Amino acid sequence: MVISIKNESMAKALELSDILRKSGLPVEVAVMGRSVSRALADADRRGVAYAVIVGPKELKEKQVVLREMKKCEQRIVDISNLAKEILAS
Repeated sequence: MVISIKNESMAKALELSDILRKSGLPVEVAVMGRSVSRALADADRRGVAYAVIVGPKELKEKQVVLREMKKCEQRIVDISNLAKEILAS
């Protein structure tokens, strides 16, 4: 699931979801305008394996936060390596 922190990050979230789909990953985008914590809770309830959190600060550095939902661990990853990071796990 791709979650945008701010509305101005939504275009990049949609772009990332397209890139991940082209890599063969099933992807949903949180578009309901919920807070990040509520979107993560929804993703967890639905059994989503990974959440990609897109924020303006990270985007400036061409990065996103990748959260492994089952382990409740997250790390910063470069956008260019995002699909590879998810597929490698």
